[in-house]
Amino acid sequence: QPFQTYSHCVMPNGLVTSFIDSVPTEGEDYRIGGTEAPTVRILLKGDRSFVQEEYDYGYIPAMKDVQLS
Repeated sequence: QPFQTYSHCVMPNGLVTSFIDSVPTEGEDYRIGGTEAPTVRILLKGDRSFVQEEYDYGYIPAMKDVQLS
């Protein structure tokens, strides 16, 4: 089953959201379109990255306390 993410957005709090080209379904049937992927929290260590947590599709929390420079 084809699966590709694209258009990643890394937020200041370590969350990453992106779009996917197909939605997972049961069996051999799949839908091609484009929708938000599950949001993940990443941890960066040197030149490596690790997924720490996975949230719902398209989860973007309120970022009222984030200060952008």
